[in-house]
Amino acid sequence: MKIIEAPKENVAQNVLMIVSTATTKIKQEITKSVAEGIDQEELTKTLNKIIAEYCKRIDNLELREKTRKSLVTSSRKWYYQLQQTVNILNRNVINNFPGGTYTADIRNLMSNLNKVNLNAIRPYLDQTRKGLAVIEDYRKKLNVALKALAAEPPKVVEVEGRRAYTVSLRNRAEMTVRYEANMRDLERLIAEGVEYVWTSSHPDASPRCAPHQGKLYSINPNNRSGVIDGYRYTYLPDILKLNKGNSIINGYNCRHRLIPYQKGSTPPMEYTKEEIQREYRNDQIQRRYENQIRQLKTEERLMRAAGNIEEAKKLRKRWRRLTKKYEIESLKMGRAFYRWRTVVSEDEEYYTATIAENELINEPKNDIIENIIEISKDNEQHGLINTKTGEVVKTRMGLVHTEHLKHCTEKNGWYVDWPTLAKKPGVKIYGMLCEGGRGWQGLMAISHDKDTQATYIDWIVTAPHNNKQLTGGTQEFKGVGNLFIAKAAQESIKAGFGGAMYGYANTQATLKHYVEKWGAVHMPIRHPNQVIWDEETAKELIRKYSLEDFDKDKSKG
Repeated sequence: MKIIEAPKENVAQNVLMIVSTATTKIKQEITKSVAEGIDQEELTKTLNKIIAEYCKRIDNLELREKTRKSLVTSSRKWYYQLQQTVNILNRNVINNFPGGTYTADIRNLMSNLNKVNLNAIRPYLDQTRKGLAVIEDYRKKLNVALKALAAEPPKVVEVEGRRAYTVSLRNRAEMTVRYEANMRDLERLIAEGVEYVWTSSHPDASPRCAPHQGKLYSINPNNRSGVIDGYRYTYLPDILKLNKGNSIINGYNCRHRLIPYQKGSTPPMEYTKEEIQREYRNDQIQRRYENQIRQLKTEERLMRAAGNIEEAKKLRKRWRRLTKKYEIESLKMGRAFYRWRTVVSEDEEYYTATIAENELINEPKNDIIENIIEISKDNEQHGLINTKTGEVVKTRMGLVHTEHLKHCTEKNGWYVDWPTLAKKPGVKIYGMLCEGGRGWQGLMAISHDKDTQATYIDWIVTAPHNNKQLTGGTQEFKGVGNLFIAKAAQESIKAGFGGAMYGYANTQATLKHYVEKWGAVHMPIRHPNQVIWDEETAKELIRKYSLEDFDKDKSKG
């Protein structure tokens, strides 16, 4: 039986990236303009170009126009507020200037408040204690103004009956796209012959959902109301339009579902009151983290545009720490985390790397070896080691075609049937060959989990002749797992996940090895032996094992 749930969390990813990027670029240009005294007419041309460039990428014409109007109106407001704030700060500098022989020079520099730059008068102010205090006061107040600018979202004016109200452009864009996704789901149900659906119900439903849960609805436009088996029904699309599309099923955090009606069925009840309260609380925690991270990222960009590099560096450290905390807390709650919801511009690392994912998918599948990896001999722990000679050997790793896996089975000492594993959707199999070795030295299976924005390490298995448990304690080559973990980190970056990975250790000894040797974090959420790797650890692994530098991957975007 087909059941419709709320649209996937990432259904609005593309349009939100457009809105976020345009908003961020506009704020950066305004800050730069005010800081450098760029002519307002020139700024207007730049902003109009940005708005036109990003709005044309929005397919929904109504949303495109709302976005254009919102960005135009917000740009004017942001510019006016920041420019007025800076003008006031400039006047305060004049009024508080310590005087002396420099007054005429300062007044001359400040004759045009639109073009004033604190750096131009800093040499004069640096010469007195009061001048230094003026500089510090100016900087603090300007930082407050930039923080306020970073926090203010573009707004959309909505009219419902006689009531007018505002909603953030980001929320409006997401609601619009989710509503469209619901309409497509309903069209599929209609095509399958479904005419009526139940909405599920649960305690503590939100005010927007509560009046509509546990009821019967028609999805047939030719049958909008009536009674069937004693249950009164109305037309569902009319309900989904309420609250400007932020109604039952549409909402980002909505847990209601649509269930096709069958004769004799009753309104379905799902979730307990405690479950709903817990999930709502977890929703709020994640949204709060995401909002705070976006705020700090935007502040950093505005500080750089204003020339305050030291403050920008501090903000970068803060949002990086907060991002790690967001990801760890999400996993503790048993939740996926969505890095794209923390992105403020498409030129961030996560998105410049995604083009490499397309190259990965389209690379030749009959080519066993993807690339040759030169292994450093400075430290034997940094490569594959020939146990007879103690030397690090040249190693090659790359995608493996299924035909080269036919002998790699559980029966033959490979722990799992690799030909079968290779057929799983999204799974990529990597093999390892080395100079002086015979056949595969090991195999790795990974998949790119877009829901968690991380690469999942399904299996890493060393070849039977390298497996001490099968050979009685001997190995031909050691270090297979080390290189594969670094390779998985590299592929995570190529996929646009920044190096984030997760997997499950098969034994406590392996778990200990992952944590102590490979920098993993033990995070027993879905499995007692679950481990994760964050981005910085992944990049360190890549550097350690001399794989292709991750900056080269980013430069492809």
